[in-house]
Amino acid sequence: MDPTGFASVQGMNGEKAPRGRRSCTKVEEDALIECLIGIVQDGWKAENGFKAGFQRAFEKEMRRKLP
Repeated sequence: MDPTGFASVQGMNGEKAPRGRRSCTKVEEDALIECLIGIVQDGWKAENGFKAGFQRAFEKEMRRKLP
């Protein structure tokens, strides 16, 4: 990962991805999945999407997992 926080990602042809695109590390991806599963299990999922306050709960959980 470079100092700007962007992981260098190579495409199938070996070229680097555009600078504006950020790719998650394996640790970040695992934390993201764990947080989403946990929040849905806690009852945040609604019939047609997520309930109000979901983003705040999600961000709080992500900060806890990735300091």
